[in-house]
Amino acid sequence: MTFKQEFPHKRGEQLTLRLFCGWWIVAAEVLLQLTFLSICQSTVGVFPRPVVEDMGWHIWQFALGSSMAVMAGAL
Repeated sequence: MTFKQEFPHKRGEQLTLRLFCGWWIVAAEVLLQLTFLSICQSTVGVFPRPVVEDMGWHIWQFALGSSMAVMAGAL
């Protein structure tokens, strides 16, 4: 599967610009990753109190865990 766009050349010939289908996969992955990160980061603010109370943690431990998850995802 390639995306073809034809445009006129100097001598009236038609050149074909092909876009490798792997770039569509990369673009889809970037969009999905951005969507996933935005949803996950917005839900982290909802759960600290129940998780901290249930697990007996300090709030900084919960925040450290979510921060480390973001850093690991960036790698």
